[in-house]
Amino acid sequence: MKKDLHRHRFMCSTLLIITLLFVPLTANLLTNVSSTFAAQTRLQHHYAKIPGHVAPLLQNLTPVGKPAATMLLNHLEVFLKLRNQQSLDGLLVAQERLAAPQYHHYLSPQVFENEFSPTQDTITKVSSYLQARGLHIVSVAPNNLFINVSATVATVDKAFAITLNYYHVRGNLVYAPSTDPTVADPIASNIQCIVGLDNVENFYQSQNPGTHTSSFKTAHSRQVTLTTGYTPADLRNAYGVSPLITSGANGTGQTIALIEPNGYNASDINTFRNTYKLGAGTYSNILVDGATNTPGPHTLEVETDMEVITALAPQATQKVYIGEDSTPGFYNTLNQVISDDGEKIINSGWGDCEAAFGKGILNGLNNILKQSEAQGHAVFVASGDSGAYGCGDNNLNVYAPANNSYAIGVGGTSLHTGINGIYSSEAAWSDPTPIPGTNVHGSGSGGGISTYFNRPIYQTGPYLSSTHRLVPDVSANANPATGDLIYCSITSAGCSGWLIMGGTHIASSLWASVTADINQYLADRNKPTLGNVNADLYLLYSIPQPYPAFHDIINGTNLYYKAGPGYDPATGLGSPIAWNIARDLAVIIPLVILCRASDLSPTVHVAVLCRSASTNTAALVMRVNNDGSAFLTTLPGDGVPNIDTPLPKNTIDSASLAALLKRIGDITKIPEHYCLKPISFATITTTTYHIETSNDLSCLTPHDQQDYYNLWLMVDGILSKYVHIV
Repeated sequence: MKKDLHRHRFMCSTLLIITLLFVPLTANLLTNVSSTFAAQTRLQHHYAKIPGHVAPLLQNLTPVGKPAATMLLNHLEVFLKLRNQQSLDGLLVAQERLAAPQYHHYLSPQVFENEFSPTQDTITKVSSYLQARGLHIVSVAPNNLFINVSATVATVDKAFAITLNYYHVRGNLVYAPSTDPTVADPIASNIQCIVGLDNVENFYQSQNPGTHTSSFKTAHSRQVTLTTGYTPADLRNAYGVSPLITSGANGTGQTIALIEPNGYNASDINTFRNTYKLGAGTYSNILVDGATNTPGPHTLEVETDMEVITALAPQATQKVYIGEDSTPGFYNTLNQVISDDGEKIINSGWGDCEAAFGKGILNGLNNILKQSEAQGHAVFVASGDSGAYGCGDNNLNVYAPANNSYAIGVGGTSLHTGINGIYSSEAAWSDPTPIPGTNVHGSGSGGGISTYFNRPIYQTGPYLSSTHRLVPDVSANANPATGDLIYCSITSAGCSGWLIMGGTHIASSLWASVTADINQYLADRNKPTLGNVNADLYLLYSIPQPYPAFHDIINGTNLYYKAGPGYDPATGLGSPIAWNIARDLAVIIPLVILCRASDLSPTVHVAVLCRSASTNTAALVMRVNNDGSAFLTTLPGDGVPNIDTPLPKNTIDSASLAALLKRIGDITKIPEHYCLKPISFATITTTTYHIETSNDLSCLTPHDQQDYYNLWLMVDGILSKYVHIV
């Protein structure tokens, strides 16, 4: 019995030893099989990086920890690529070119979605991919541009093969990935970017670097000084809005959408209205992502925006879109405005410096703004209050979204007026006093040169020679020392009744309200209203108009760039003379074509295509012969008869003729390019080369562009004596 027991123990021990030896071998074998299977699976699904998610501000920074694995990221937006992008880009150019059949023919949201938005099939495939990796689908944007998802940090890290880390940036503890996310193909080819993987962007920084309490005085009895704020009457007189309102253009029938992060107190707005006898107002709220109309830390900015618009377009309807105070929140709120498509004028003070965004994140915003452009929205945005140093450090940086070509970036000035707001002068806004923890250089009008976006086609004219997008486009009063009088009673927002407010967000609000008045003026006269106003504003700048459209600001700096004649990166084109802009846009806007026969004969053809109230055009051709004789020929169009009229002798003296011939000769020697192409007129048998001022002149050197501009000034001086454009 003992022997059998011993034998049994021996056999058990032997089996145990064999088992212990076999288990590691089996585990290794299974591990190898699993690794091989995973490798085969990864080979079957090629993985690709989604570029542009690491903000330049994070370069050379060392992580200081990691967010908890269980921390919930409840607002991620997976942006999908647009379809037919080349066709879309061509359409956006044509919609703003006077001579194009698509000029101001804008799309509805449904047409845009059918032609350019991601398809439902793409939405389904990407959603399934995300769900399979543990992400929760919250919703899909109404235009299919992005999918809202949520997940824990651990799930996000695993799903996109990234590591979220904490960093110290501009005095804040923020989280961000150290590398771009990875996604399996073919899903990766559909994804533009993933917004919300970081919170580096401080997207709604305070836009009022200084506020001053003020004892309130009525506009009728006070003289404006640098220590008292501007009233509605002051601003109207300074910026040419009073004649518009006198003509009946006070914003009636126009709607402005305001994108805000907090609620407001309607009684404050009504107090402002009642004080200045501006009549009853119309406001409504659209709450996005569960937001509420509850006053918060940014309520002062919200009420300032509303009251500035009230001051200059008192009868415009204001729709206040209130969203989450974050980058995904801003994107979602802006996208909601554009999807609703009920407001053609949009105003926002949100923004942060360009270096706080990965390029991919800005491309997601670019997709939203492309739809905005295609639908004919004018999106006014603040250019920032940190001068040329948008991030608050020692590096030059512009603000986003003012850096985007489909937005109108609005900079800031210091306005000086006489009694009752009569315009005296303006200078670029800057205050070199450092702001601890915010800007080492102080505050001022945001502006400079984008490092991300190329210069758009419409940014053409004198002093516009950069290859990249220039910011701002326009400007208006923003210096807190010369600010606007505002009423706000919310103590938790730093309010105490009547305040003097500054910041480029009030300049943006001013331009939005002026545009509402101008649109009403144009609509009342059956003229095309403005879409994205940038193309029209730069046209008014580059071609002399019957009335000067802007106050050209030539003094001051934005802490780096100097203001000067024409365009500058401190104040853009200048501040508005609203009455003049409206009248310029209401007349037939000349689209100038300068021609010379291709055989370089002495005869010079100068053609002016005129936009009329309808979509057709009539051409006015001035023929100048080498003996100084000249003829005006009107080509048929819009019912205009064909007229060939001799001009008086000596219309052009010999010196002017020589200069005219030389300039046109110099320009037409340039090889044919996008902005130099053949054209034939009905009464001109020879093919000629021409340049359109509304085209991209980037193929010309800065010297040639200036030469062309000087040529137009000469021709305009001749035509203005004999042609009355009505």
